[in-house]
Amino acid sequence: MTAIKVGSGSARRSNQFSSRNPSDSVFQTPGAGSSTQKRVYTPASTFNFRSHKKRRLSTNTLDVSTESPVGPSPLFQCENISTTSLDRFIPLRPQSIVPLTISPRTNRMYKSFGLLTNQRLNYRDENTNPQPENSAFSLLRKSASSLVSTHKTTNGRSVSQNLARNSQATLVLDSPGLTTSLYSTPLSWSLNNQIAVACGKDIYYQDIDTRKVTFFFTSGLSRPVQEALSIAWGDAKHKTKLACINDAGACEVVCTEEKTVGLALYGREGSEWDNPAKSLCWNGDTVTYGLSNGEIRFHDLRDAGKCFTVGGRGAGGHRRSVVSMAYDSTGNSLASGDVDGNVHVWDVRARKSLTEVKQSSKIKHQAVAKALAWCSWQPELLATGSYFPEGTVQVWSTNKLTSGPIEPEKTFALNAAVHSLIWSPQCKELLSTHGVQFKHEPPTHRQRRVSSTAGRPAAATKSKPTVVLGPLTHSMVVHDYPSGKRLLTMGRAHRHCITAACLGPNGQDVFTASPKEETIKMWKVWGETPKRVKEGAVRATSAETFLMETKR
Repeated sequence: MTAIKVGSGSARRSNQFSSRNPSDSVFQTPGAGSSTQKRVYTPASTFNFRSHKKRRLSTNTLDVSTESPVGPSPLFQCENISTTSLDRFIPLRPQSIVPLTISPRTNRMYKSFGLLTNQRLNYRDENTNPQPENSAFSLLRKSASSLVSTHKTTNGRSVSQNLARNSQATLVLDSPGLTTSLYSTPLSWSLNNQIAVACGKDIYYQDIDTRKVTFFFTSGLSRPVQEALSIAWGDAKHKTKLACINDAGACEVVCTEEKTVGLALYGREGSEWDNPAKSLCWNGDTVTYGLSNGEIRFHDLRDAGKCFTVGGRGAGGHRRSVVSMAYDSTGNSLASGDVDGNVHVWDVRARKSLTEVKQSSKIKHQAVAKALAWCSWQPELLATGSYFPEGTVQVWSTNKLTSGPIEPEKTFALNAAVHSLIWSPQCKELLSTHGVQFKHEPPTHRQRRVSSTAGRPAAATKSKPTVVLGPLTHSMVVHDYPSGKRLLTMGRAHRHCITAACLGPNGQDVFTASPKEETIKMWKVWGETPKRVKEGAVRATSAETFLMETKR
């Protein structure tokens, strides 16, 4: 019987060598006649039941003897074993002593075939049935973050959940004879859900609910005209009346209930024809229209002869044609823009401009300021847009007009002509319609002659932008406010320039007009506002439910 003794120290090795014969300690090659025995496998030679680094075993620590030992059989002992050095985890023992993945080549083969499944400790008892996923123990094992965190709710009113998912127009109407003037607004949407369109000099409207088309009237009550430029339905007090401006510069008001009776507010006299009307808007009983000389007139429908004028070349304000106007939700402030890019905000009650108080409080664009829009959920915000060659959208806070230098709250550099702006009443989003897109070339330096007394540096000349075809050409874009992120870019919403757009009474649908295409399209841009349940109704419903359960 072969005995194997394991030594750990130099003292033990000295005792072992001292017990041998002197002839046994001579190193020699075993011959054929010598009795040799194959080394016996012991667990101590391969495994070490400790978590720290394994110690390399030397051949001097093994003593192979052919004699039978005297006394009890020796026990295998591990040195320096203490309770503090033991592993805290119970490992999963392999089923075979020598694993098949011992070499790198076999390890790669096992990984490629997906056979390495026992890489983690297995604490589950295979004899028991697995717990259902909805059990209490399974729920407790889930991550704490998944239990605490809430699911991200989607805003059903946003354009990303409506027009972004269904980019098709809900209604397309032919509108031959639309004016091609870039400063016009040939369509308007009433509170009665009627869309009016100026086709040449004739005005038509369609009831969206019944889809019935009705001829309204022909523009030119005071003198013959060629076409109607801009139209606008009245607000809640006059929602059956429509104001119209034609190419002769006259402003007319016609009611749907009395089609034959019209009121010519401006353009009846020859002197008024020299300064034609260019833009108009409503505010209660007042019809406001801007003239080509920079004046703005306020006409009260309750008294046909009662009107007053602000601005003009000699009174401050605009000096050239006023091409855009818009009232805020309160009706106390009026914004107006002209062909020079100047935007003024007027205090209607005081009849003065708030942007003329200081030189630093002016709102200025480098192109025609045609697009104006007041925010409904934040009344002090005013959005302005400009034409070629600037093509920017800026958002201003009118609360800062009198406090010092005014800077825009947000600027969207689009490099595309902005024709109209619409704030969403449902969410914090801003819609813009565009015409041509352009590209700014890098500035070039022009060499001038150097004077003998003083040298002048070369002056940089700003080149004119070039029109290009891009994603914003004839497009409709929805911006998130105040981040400025583009939530939707609908390129080629029309085949040609989108000169006008208006919001429906439900605050969800938008009509756009393209004169060269001779069509108007209706889009469902935003979703429906969730209905708010009154607190009293909730309490009453809860009380009724409680009484019904009590009776049961």
